[in-house]
Amino acid sequence: MISGGAKCIKYLLFIFNFLFFLTGCGLIGIGVWLNVEKGSWKAVSDYDFVSIANTLIAAGVIIVIISFLGCCGAITENKCMLIVFFIFLLVIFLMEIISGIMAYYWRGTIKSELKTEIKKRIPSLYYKQEDVQEAMNTIQKTFNCCGIDSLNDWSVSAPDSNGKSVAQVDGTCCKKSGENGYSSSCKTLPYDSATQPNIIIQYYNTGCFSSIEDFLKKYTLYLGAVGIAFALFQIIGLIFSMVLICALKRDSRVL
Repeated sequence: MISGGAKCIKYLLFIFNFLFFLTGCGLIGIGVWLNVEKGSWKAVSDYDFVSIANTLIAAGVIIVIISFLGCCGAITENKCMLIVFFIFLLVIFLMEIISGIMAYYWRGTIKSELKTEIKKRIPSLYYKQEDVQEAMNTIQKTFNCCGIDSLNDWSVSAPDSNGKSVAQVDGTCCKKSGENGYSSSCKTLPYDSATQPNIIIQYYNTGCFSSIEDFLKKYTLYLGAVGIAFALFQIIGLIFSMVLICALKRDSRVL
């Protein structure tokens, strides 16, 4: 049995793994939520958001299993379980670093391909597929934007469900109450009518792709801070587990 400072590390490692366990449960929850609430983006892009959600669920399950190993290893002072825990945690840590570097390196390509995928559907499928129309309207309403790049995206005619060619600006592009150009009579209009000088000011002209990009950039700092905190959290777990493994090794030699 270990004692002194090593015993303190033992309980700290147990607490660490309990928090790590909660993190895993959180990832599983986010993955399930994305599977349920993926609608808007899934309808306007071929990118497989289901796979992203399932990846989060898988990562959460792996973290839960690893944290269970760490908890059991710490409490029972089982050196083998602690070594397995250390190796798995180190592998996850290295994979996170590699994934972060790859995501940063390919960020321009991902952005370009995602925009291309969306443009394949908007406006070509907007008028004839209800799910695409509902998804785009939700995005426009949520992010106070219009079209992909601008309101002018709706100048392109596309067939509706009856085969009729349509080009119109939806009412979800209308500015909200209190904003410059706001009018309570703003509504869905044919593109030519909506772009009249006295009417076009009632609509947003900022594209949704740039609005969403700005929204994500706004929270990048917070996401980065969370990522760094999580990395430090894992480093602490690696240090605690290694210290405890060494303490158990010394204790076994004494015995």
